[in-house]
Amino acid sequence: MINHSNNHTSKLAMTFLVMVFLVAIGYASFEARLLFLGPQIAILSPADASTVHDSFITIKGTGSHVVELRMNGRQIPINESGAFEEPIALLPGYNKVVLSATDKRGVVTEKDLDLVYVPTDPPRTITAADSSVRRNY
Repeated sequence: MINHSNNHTSKLAMTFLVMVFLVAIGYASFEARLLFLGPQIAILSPADASTVHDSFITIKGTGSHVVELRMNGRQIPINESGAFEEPIALLPGYNKVVLSATDKRGVVTEKDLDLVYVPTDPPRTITAADSSVRRNY
């Protein structure tokens, strides 16, 4: 006589083990997704494509999975929580700031920040009357 109860229990146990295995694989994939994405950069301020009126501003943001952060090729500090603040001097007109983050595997992610600096005081135009004044430099 065949013991159907024992066969049914074995199928139930096998189904349970397969389900546990699939859940474990799914969870591991979910947790590992950021490793495959590489380093991440989020610029908090100023906003991209914004116009600023100060020549000296501070770029603020966060990074995740970052071991090295650079702004326009120069390494900048990042704290344990991933936050950074770095001052930069802008020239009148269009300015491009490039942030590049490297993770522990050497994967590099870049984020561009485009800014337009418009001085609040317009540059002074030299007129013919001004040219007659002699200045010693």
